[in-house]
Amino acid sequence: MPSIAPIRKKTLSDSVKDSLRKLISEKAFNEAGKLPPEEELARQLAVSRITIRKALTDLEQEGLLLRIHGRGTFVNPAARQVKVNLSGMLEFGSVISGNGYRPECRLVSVDEERIPASVGEHLGTGKGGRGIRVEKLYLADDIPAIVSVGRIPLHLFSETPARTDWQEKSNFEVIQEYTGRMVVRDWIEISSLSAQEAGEMLGHPCPLKAASVLMIQAVGYDQNSEPVIHGGALYDTSHIRFNLLRHAEG
Repeated sequence: MPSIAPIRKKTLSDSVKDSLRKLISEKAFNEAGKLPPEEELARQLAVSRITIRKALTDLEQEGLLLRIHGRGTFVNPAARQVKVNLSGMLEFGSVISGNGYRPECRLVSVDEERIPASVGEHLGTGKGGRGIRVEKLYLADDIPAIVSVGRIPLHLFSETPARTDWQEKSNFEVIQEYTGRMVVRDWIEISSLSAQEAGEMLGHPCPLKAASVLMIQAVGYDQNSEPVIHGGALYDTSHIRFNLLRHAEG
């Protein structure tokens, strides 16, 4: 079953940005990629001009839009080439579908463990802290494409989540349901690993067929800026591609 995107509280501006991103991906604007004036967008989306202006400014900073004085707001042509934007928190099923494949999630294992010291430093569990380790395999058109390992401090849970919850829901959803904590931001580190190194990280042969894989490690923080999950994800880059639009400073 494909993983399910976590539920997060959204502002009205965030909802407007989601709507505009969808319109951009569907090439809903004219051939020149010009957006309607702010007043017209506000009317169509039934929000204020202030909300529209905030959403447009954010999307411009992300590189999706170009605002040209005296001419209007346009879709950045480079944005049409973006499959999966690396600038936001990533949901694995969306990463796979964004690359044009059919996603499927398989739960490999759920175990209670002593959290490794290197991970405990990020989670603040101290030496010998206990946690839940959740490993999942994500397929792209039935081909292994992503392996994820999530570690969550055991003390966050007053009751142990059912195995079916880990299978049917994202780690973020399980954390929110059982602890009331919502992951709102994360810190990431990107590196590459050989197949052998990936196997050593997993504790078993890596199911990805690539000779080397991309690894993204992340620490997720809740609404109180406390770390609640450490994730390590391995990507087969022969199937998964990321994009990042950047703009010059100043």
